[in-house]
Amino acid sequence: PDRIVIGTASTELITRTSVIVLGSLGTEQDVGLYQAAARLALLNVFVLRAVTPVVAPRFSELYAAGNLAELRTVYFRACLVSFVGTVPCFLLLFLFPTFFLGLFGTAFVQSEDALRILSVGYFASAAAGPCGTAVIMIGRERLYAGITFAALLACAVTNYLLVTT
Repeated sequence: PDRIVIGTASTELITRTSVIVLGSLGTEQDVGLYQAAARLALLNVFVLRAVTPVVAPRFSELYAAGNLAELRTVYFRACLVSFVGTVPCFLLLFLFPTFFLGLFGTAFVQSEDALRILSVGYFASAAAGPCGTAVIMIGRERLYAGITFAALLACAVTNYLLVTT
């Protein structure tokens, strides 16, 4: 349970690291522009977040039964559904960022590059499927905690470097 808490806390902090770093080292305008882009980009993982709770119990069931071939098949299908479901959103946000950012106000179109970059990252996350959940469901909480904590550190360092350079 401690490892799951570490992993979950790290994941939650990753989603907030950019705003924390920008809020500390940037301006209020930087934070506002980033937040608009980040909120829109999160739409890319909508399908993944819908698929994950549906397949998670199946991962655990198949792993416990030792049916690794079926587990791989179910995981691949979850990735495929997530990927295909994300393509339309990704294309719209990547190709027409000014339109969607303009819904927040004309000043927000300045963050079109951020929206494109974040959309690529969230698209990749959606395409990878529910990997964190799968790792937890097969009893590898330590691996989950290690990966997410390392990702948190990398995210914090990268954000700091991006904001200060």
